[in-house]
Amino acid sequence: SLTQLLLPKYLKENISILIGILLAIIGSLILDFNAKSLSFIIISLSCYGIALGLIYPNINSKISKISNTNNLGITLSINQMSAILGQSIGPIFLGYIYYLSPSYLWLSLSINFTICLLIFILFKKYIKS
Repeated sequence: SLTQLLLPKYLKENISILIGILLAIIGSLILDFNAKSLSFIIISLSCYGIALGLIYPNINSKISKISNTNNLGITLSINQMSAILGQSIGPIFLGYIYYLSPSYLWLSLSINFTICLLIFILFKKYIKS
């Protein structure tokens, strides 16, 4: 993707992941407060696309750098399994939230990305730069 070609050359992996999480939070908040306008939906989804382009390749790169070479396959598999688990459970959980109130849907995603940001900041000292 374009973000992989341009940004990681100039940014460290930690900064790219941080920017990606912030863009995901911004995209979620934009969609939460302006979901009735097509232009805001396009802006929000663009933020998501750029965020995922920054987060996923850098997370796999970070894992491969800090993991033991004997356990690299296991570590990367656990990372992919957690993503698949989120894709399996996420629709059920968000469907229940949508049932309670449709306005809570994107707000819950914003809270989720904020929690990811806090986890990233709290455990940054354990990630070797």
